[in-house]
Amino acid sequence: MLELYGVRNPERDALLRSAGDARTREDREADVSVAVTDYARMESRAWKVEEFQDSVVPGLLQTPDNAGAVLRAWNPGATPRWMEHTLAARMARQRRLTDDDLLQLLAVIGEEALRRPVGGKEVMRAQLRHLVDVSALSNVELRVLPTAVGAHAAMSGAFIVLRFRDDQDVATTHSRGGDIYFEDVEPFAQTLRRLLAAALSQRKSVAMIAAIRREMDMSTRPTHGSELSDLRGASWHTSSYSQSANDCVETAFLPDGGVALRHSKHPDGSVLIYTRREWDAFLKGAKDGEFDASRA
Repeated sequence: MLELYGVRNPERDALLRSAGDARTREDREADVSVAVTDYARMESRAWKVEEFQDSVVPGLLQTPDNAGAVLRAWNPGATPRWMEHTLAARMARQRRLTDDDLLQLLAVIGEEALRRPVGGKEVMRAQLRHLVDVSALSNVELRVLPTAVGAHAAMSGAFIVLRFRDDQDVATTHSRGGDIYFEDVEPFAQTLRRLLAAALSQRKSVAMIAAIRREMDMSTRPTHGSELSDLRGASWHTSSYSQSANDCVETAFLPDGGVALRHSKHPDGSVLIYTRREWDAFLKGAKDGEFDASRA
């Protein structure tokens, strides 16, 4: 047909490539729901995302394994092609957290979402570690809403507010019946302000995430046997502030960058393993007095 209308080599090749690219996009989007593609396009234009999630980790912060488990639970009959393309679309959205065109993210996450072992404990431990790591990004504000607060402003469920520089802001909720978009975002903004007032600070939120990860770590990590034998060659250090060498906490810096803690009275007992980022956050909190009994 191109030859019939006199379209020659360079122009013809360009049109064929363009048509091929369009077919590839259409094929890919045919395997991803309309709701997913519509939301991704809107989010790609936003400069900021404000989100509350009470049952899962926000999609922008999910690891591939965690996201895969969420998608399989949502659509147990999904084809491998649908899973591949939907997961790829979710991971592609996350690139804006580190790209030149930085997306600002404010995420409030219910504590229940952090304790639910989506994908199993190993997957969730990796997810929690990822949250600790991504919280260090200057464009990410991560806040945890503790279960202990009881009733809160968003008992009706999760929501997202998309902020635009050159267009009207939009809020959205997600359900089995599809996504619902709202032009009046103020009710959601008010709800978010109330959630932030009840949520932990960023530093305390990261500390809670690290603590939940350690709880999962201890529930799956053997305290005797091969793993402890790997620590027996570690160089343990006692604080110079300790009154007795037989009654203090000892630390060891591990080859993988982690930090191990144990009680000197029980060298073959339980061992706590921290990542270096978790350890540094703990030390900073201790120096700032966040763990003083008077502030409990």
